[in-house]
Amino acid sequence: MRLLLAEDERSLSRAIVAILEKNHYSVDAVYDGAEALAWLENGDYDGVVLDLMMPKMDGITVLRRVREAGNQVPVLILTAKSEIDDKVLGLDSGANDYLTKPFNSRELLARIRAMTRSQTAQPDSRLQVGNVTLDRATFELSSPTGSFRLANREFQMLEMLMSNPRRLIPTERFLEKIWGYDSEAEINVVWCVYFLPAEKARRPPRQHSDQGHPKRRILPGGAAMIRRLRVKFIAMSMVSLLVVLLAIMGSVNLVNYREIVEDADQVLTILADNNGAFPRQENQKEGDGTAPPSDSGQGKLREMSPELPYESRYFSVLLNNEGEVETVDTGKIAAVDTSAAIEYAQEAVSRGAERGFISNYRYAVTSDESGTRVTFLDCGRNLTTFTTFLKASCGISAVGLAAVLLLMILFSGRIIRPVAESYDKQRQFITNAGHELKTPLTIIDADAEVLEMDIGENEWLQDIRRQTDRLAKLTNALIALSRMEEGESQFQMIDFPISDVVGEAAQSFQALAKTQNKQFESRIQPMLTLHGDENAIRQLTVILLDNALKYSPEESEISLTLEQSGRNLRLLVRNTAEGVTQESLEHIFDRFYRGDPSRSSNQVEGHGIGLSIAQMIVNAHKGKNAASLQNGDTLLMTVTLPL
Repeated sequence: MRLLLAEDERSLSRAIVAILEKNHYSVDAVYDGAEALAWLENGDYDGVVLDLMMPKMDGITVLRRVREAGNQVPVLILTAKSEIDDKVLGLDSGANDYLTKPFNSRELLARIRAMTRSQTAQPDSRLQVGNVTLDRATFELSSPTGSFRLANREFQMLEMLMSNPRRLIPTERFLEKIWGYDSEAEINVVWCVYFLPAEKARRPPRQHSDQGHPKRRILPGGAAMIRRLRVKFIAMSMVSLLVVLLAIMGSVNLVNYREIVEDADQVLTILADNNGAFPRQENQKEGDGTAPPSDSGQGKLREMSPELPYESRYFSVLLNNEGEVETVDTGKIAAVDTSAAIEYAQEAVSRGAERGFISNYRYAVTSDESGTRVTFLDCGRNLTTFTTFLKASCGISAVGLAAVLLLMILFSGRIIRPVAESYDKQRQFITNAGHELKTPLTIIDADAEVLEMDIGENEWLQDIRRQTDRLAKLTNALIALSRMEEGESQFQMIDFPISDVVGEAAQSFQALAKTQNKQFESRIQPMLTLHGDENAIRQLTVILLDNALKYSPEESEISLTLEQSGRNLRLLVRNTAEGVTQESLEHIFDRFYRGDPSRSSNQVEGHGIGLSIAQMIVNAHKGKNAASLQNGDTLLMTVTLPL
C-alpha cells in the first residue's frame, strides 16, 4: 500500500517513514505543502498523512484543493494543533481522520488501517419515528416543538428504542446494554434516564444553530473576550466617575444646606433671646417692631446686618407652663395667621426637639420662668434656591455622565487596542509554543519506537517513552489551562445525569485503590441532574480522585460523596493526607504548586496543575471550590455547583 507523507520536520518525517516501512507500507515523503499538492496531482496513492503547519502552502489549503479536484484519496491529518476548532476545520475541509502530536505509533497505524480500509455503505446517521428524529452524529433529538442535545445514556436509550420501533424492550435489557452487566445501578435509574428527554421537551425550546448547539455569537481572534474587557472598562470608568460626581455634588449641596440651617439658627437665637423680635439698633426708633437689645444678644447683634430685620419673615407663640397660649406675634409675616401659628407651635412642642423644620419654617423652642416660646423663621426662599441648585447640579451631572459615556464608547476601542494586540500575540504564542514543544516530543517518541523495532524493548527506551509521555501530558495540560484562562474553552452546557457521570468516574478508581491497598467508598445520591458540560464534570471528578489517590498513604480511606444541598450540588472528596498544613491549603489551587518542596517525582508522579484545571472547570460552572483540613490529617475537597 502506497502512502504520501507530508511533514516539514525532516527528523520526524524520517522516523514516521521508518515506522510505516517496517509495517509494510510504501512511503513517499515530502516537506512542504506545494510539493505535497504536486505529488498528489501526479501520483496514485492509497492514503495521505498530512501535516497542517507547512511552508509554502498549509495543509488545509492542500486538502481543499485536492478535494476540489475530485481526488477522494483518504487523508489523515497529523498535527500539533489540538484545539476543537482546528479539528472541526480539518475534518470539514475533507480529512478522513485527525491525529494530534505527540502520538503513539500503534494508534497511528490503526488509524491508517481504518482510513484505507474499503468502506461499505454506511447507514443513515438519522433515525426517524413519526415526527421525531434522532441525529446519531450530533446526539440531537428533534421534533416539531424544538430540538435538544442529549446526554450519553439518554442518547443510547432513545437509539435503542427508535432502532426497534413497535417492539417491547425490557428494562433489564437497557440496564445490561447501557450500564453493563456488572453495574450496581437499579431499575429505577433506567426510568429516570427515560423521562429526562421528556422533561427537556416540555421546557421552552431554545434557538439552535445548524450544528445542534444553542446559537451564540462566536467572535474570531478572541474578540469576545476583548469586547467583555471593553465593556468592563467602560463600566468601571463610569462607576468611578459617578462616585466622584456624587461625592462632589453631595459635599457642595450638604455645605449649602448646612449654611442655610446655621444662618437660620443664628437668626432664631437672636429672636429667642429678644422675646421673638430683633433687638433695636442705634438708628432705630421705638414702635418699629424691634426690641431693646439684651445682654445675651449683643455679640450676635454686632455681626447682624442692619437689613436683616427688614429681610426676615418670622412669628412667635408664647405658651404658659400649662401649655395654653399666652401671646401670638404674627406682625412680621403675612402668610401665617394666628390660628395657623398656634397649630405650628403646638406641633413643634409635641415633637420634643428644640430646633427643626415644619414645612418651610425653621423653629426654635426656648423655655424660661414665663413659659415656653416657639419662634419660627420663614426659610422658603433659601430652601427654594437650595432645591433649584440641587436639581440643576443633578441634571448637569447626568448630562456630563452621558457625554463621558459617549466619549468612552467612541475612544475605548483605541484604549483597549494595545490589550487586544497583546492578546492576539499571546494566542499566537500559545499556538506556536504548543507546536514547537510537541514536535520534538513526537520526534523523540517516534525515534524510540523505531529503536524498539530494531533492538527490542529495554529499560532505557521505556524510560525515554515514559518521560516523553509525561512531558506531552504536561504540555497539553498547560495549553488547556491557558485556553481556559482566556475563556476559550467551549463547554457544551446541557442537562445531564451527574449521578451517572460521577459514578462512572468513581468506579474506574475502585480497582486502582485496591491495588494500592486503600479503601475507597463512594456515596452518590441517585437521579441528580446538572446543567453543565458532561466531559468537564467527568474530568473534574477524575482530577479530584486522582489527587486523593496519589497523596494518601497505604491502608488509608478515600471517600467520594455527591449530594444535593438546597439549590446546590456538593461533590466532596476526603482522603488522609500526611504533611498537609493550613498554610499549604492557601496555595493548593495554584499552578505548579507541590506540597513537597523538593518537587521530587520519585514518590508521586504529577505536575501540580491538576487542581488548577479543576478550579477553572468549577469557575466555568459558576461554582465554588474549597479545601479544608479535618482532624489534622484528613483533606476535604468541596465543590459546590449551582443547580
